[in-house]
Amino acid sequence: MLSKKSRPNLTMGVVMAIGLMLAFSPVTSYAIEEEVLDLNGETSIVTVKGEGIVEVEPDLAYLTLGVETSSESVRNAQEENIDKMELVVDTLHDIGLDEQDIKVGQYSIGQQYVHPEDDEDPEYEVSNQIDVTVTDLEQVGPILEAGVEKGVNNVISLEYGVESEKEYELKALDKAMEKAKNKAKRIAAFYKKSLGDARQVNEGSTSIGYTEIDFSSDRSVALEEAEMDAYGTAGLAAEPGEVTFDASVDVLYKIE
Repeated sequence: MLSKKSRPNLTMGVVMAIGLMLAFSPVTSYAIEEEVLDLNGETSIVTVKGEGIVEVEPDLAYLTLGVETSSESVRNAQEENIDKMELVVDTLHDIGLDEQDIKVGQYSIGQQYVHPEDDEDPEYEVSNQIDVTVTDLEQVGPILEAGVEKGVNNVISLEYGVESEKEYELKALDKAMEKAKNKAKRIAAFYKKSLGDARQVNEGSTSIGYTEIDFSSDRSVALEEAEMDAYGTAGLAAEPGEVTFDASVDVLYKIE
């Protein structure tokens, strides 16, 4: 939260009035955020907040795919995992993905827990993940389907985004500035004054709301080949929705 600059030429009465408003308000009120100070005919100021939102259709998809294998022998689990992952990667290349679109993700080896009373040997589990960037959204479904057919048994996440993030961040910022200026104009007009120059601008954080389908943790999708008919390509790819860019500013204007 951005703090407001102190105004040393306020009279004690104005300070007390603002203090009372803050004391009885559970949150910062609209009136306090956009107060006009008219100090005995002197130049006044107004502080306004503006927010801009831009929604964009995604043009990228980010997939995290996993291959998990297990065996009483850690070597066997590793070798099986490597064979399956190589087959998956080769298949993705055949679909049309470049080397740069497929990155090595997390890799782990663990041992299953077996209760002491159970008369069985624990197996070793090997988990191998790849991060895939897809620039043609129509390929998302076929990539998922082909991956599962060749050995992917954990679809961890599917996230949609846009390539030109900076462009849309600036558009959201432009909207925020315009809204702040329009608010300041309205307030100045109410007090029969004109809007002067901006004296100070504080930019808030810019957030990007991605469309994400999360299959991690307890909701991980361990897909057997027989389950593919139930999910289908369209079901796995899902609707991408929109990517949201949100920007905010606090602007201090002179009122004349």
